[in-house]
Amino acid sequence: MRRLHFTISVAVSISCFSAAPAPFDAPAAAQEIFPHPGLLQTQRQLQRFSERSTISDIVADTYKLMEDDPRSSGDYQPQPLAVVDVVSSGAGPAEKAFKDDAIAAYLNAMLWVKTDDPVHRDKAMEILDVWASTFKTVTTDVDARNSPRQPQLEAAWALPMWVNAAEIIRYYDNGGAGWQPESIDRFDLFIDRLFAFSSQAMDRKNNWGASAAMAAVAVGVYQNDRRRYKAGLNSIKKLMPAVISEDGEINELRTRDCSHPQYSLAAFVQAATIAGNQGDQSLWLFGQTADAPPLLARGLEYMAEALIEGSPVRDCQRRGHIGKLGAGYGDIALQEYQERGIFLPKLRKVVQFTGVDRPSYQFLGWSSATYMLAN
Repeated sequence: MRRLHFTISVAVSISCFSAAPAPFDAPAAAQEIFPHPGLLQTQRQLQRFSERSTISDIVADTYKLMEDDPRSSGDYQPQPLAVVDVVSSGAGPAEKAFKDDAIAAYLNAMLWVKTDDPVHRDKAMEILDVWASTFKTVTTDVDARNSPRQPQLEAAWALPMWVNAAEIIRYYDNGGAGWQPESIDRFDLFIDRLFAFSSQAMDRKNNWGASAAMAAVAVGVYQNDRRRYKAGLNSIKKLMPAVISEDGEINELRTRDCSHPQYSLAAFVQAATIAGNQGDQSLWLFGQTADAPPLLARGLEYMAEALIEGSPVRDCQRRGHIGKLGAGYGDIALQEYQERGIFLPKLRKVVQFTGVDRPSYQFLGWSSATYMLAN
């Protein structure tokens, strides 16, 4: 078994470690209020983002990328659909509209925070409202290419995009956006419909399960539903050792390609971020011992090594250069682990080579805008 080398300056101990969807559990009647905003950004991070975007070149470049994205425009026109038809290994027109609109809601929410321009606030609310009023279900044409379970994965990828946008609009500055209660209630039903699909994928021991579990963590916090949050958190704690080996190898790196194992890492990192913002550090520290760093840190360094120079199971370089880093996890993981005294030199090299954390249709990006700022 190969060993990856880490620098750990602080020792930490831990004590924890398309068929139609099945009927879903409605949010718990006795709700427990979580700290908000509390998904990928906290109130403090959002306030710092609103105050300055030029703390470094990378932060300024990320903000410009957000601002220049056509989906961030106050004139953006959403395309709500009652039925979202999805495909495997790609994005059809309905799926593209579904995810573009989720990203547009998030970008407009972030630009409202940054600029205090009500045009962006209103556009984000418009997008959330029209989808909540229109959407009914996710489908796929089952054939040799499309799995009947594909709607589960697509819902798992889309849900965190939607609820991160809604989290800002609903909770930033104590609900300063003024999103109306009836709109919030309709949006909850939209989220419930998507969760009915995504929750069925939590049994998969790969990027599907990781993405679905992260979605449950995000939805649980947004809806103040402790059951959904705990279900996602516990699922990740079971999945992580199934997905990441003791030496850091991610299961789909050997059997599949250089992209899908990064989906698992992105899901684990974003779930750990949300849990951490709720005061629970268990995912960041899961598997740490006196002799070994946390399991997620081992996986991050193993994947980074494959991108830099090739690992024993797969070479992920591109034409002799560092390979492509996936969206939504590199900057976050570097900052979060550094604050815990755990340094990831290989991941740092990949992040520095990559530059701005660009988004994808699987995971929100642009984390350089808030995670290059000190908490």
